[in-house]
Amino acid sequence: MIIERGSDLLLNLAIEENASVIRVFTNDRKKYLEYNKVDNNKLYINSNELETLESGVIAYTYLWGENDNNFNDGEYNKQKTVYTDYYFRNISNSAAPSNPVDDKVIQHLKNSIK
Repeated sequence: MIIERGSDLLLNLAIEENASVIRVFTNDRKKYLEYNKVDNNKLYINSNELETLESGVIAYTYLWGENDNNFNDGEYNKQKTVYTDYYFRNISNSAAPSNPVDDKVIQHLKNSIK
């Protein structure tokens, strides 16, 4: 399913463990939306939040911890990534200029300023 820019999304999460943090992303994992615990494995993402992501398949990683005294904080942190059937298309009017500038024009302007 394609989600267009300007649309909200109600995402049904497939979380098996007691997740503490959920990170939603598309192509670039460094650009993500972060949420704390959710109720009933449903996550509502409004259109303004979605627009911060690039076009691509919507995926999410959820993080949880298991008690383990071998670690300083007493917890072993785990994560799982899930890829959804949703594709987010983030096409804005400013993504591609309607009249691209020719390099020859720029050089001509530089020369005329000199």
